[in-house]
Amino acid sequence: MLQKYIHKKLLLILYVLAFSFIVSFFWTKSQIENIPDAVLELNYTTLNEGTIQLYYDDGTGLSEDKSFRKSYISSQNKQTVCFPLKVKNYQQFRIDPIDSGNISFIIHDVKLVDVFTGKILHNFNKEK
Repeated sequence: MLQKYIHKKLLLILYVLAFSFIVSFFWTKSQIENIPDAVLELNYTTLNEGTIQLYYDDGTGLSEDKSFRKSYISSQNKQTVCFPLKVKNYQQFRIDPIDSGNISFIIHDVKLVDVFTGKILHNFNKEK
């Protein structure tokens, strides 16, 4: 009787361990796939505070669900705001200061940077 009880407990423990391993494996894999491996760095100056929105087109067009919002601060010195991205072949980016009113927002440069190596993957020319 005691032996059957121990056997059932051991089987239950093995099932729980196997289930935990499978769940943690797939959860970890999905989390790793969602880690951004690049950032779009935007260097700016402005005398206003507000929010900026970056839209990105990964081949399916620009849309609200493929965008990020970040707050920016007022400063006469260059400031940087970074948007997390995956390294992909993007078709286009759109940068919108989304606060209403009369604002002055000067973009000095925009670049795509690998977060692991710090290497500049693409330096965007703001005149284009």
